[in-house]
Amino acid sequence: MLRPSYEDILEKVNETVGEEKFDSKYSVVIAIAKRAREIVLEGDADSSKVVKSVSKSIDDIVSQNVSIKRQKAE
Repeated sequence: MLRPSYEDILEKVNETVGEEKFDSKYSVVIAIAKRAREIVLEGDADSSKVVKSVSKSIDDIVSQNVSIKRQKAE
């Protein structure tokens, strides 16, 4: 099971976004996947720690080291 839960992640994300709250778990999953992809592409400077990219991206989002922003529909 995922820890923290999707609800916990949504709550943390919505603390920082202001008026436009995220209500879709899908949005959070996409953001986590995009952040994980960034982590893989950046490479890990501290390779002594083995942390999976998805776990690291969840930690980054929950600890508010990175933020999720809505993209404008074209």
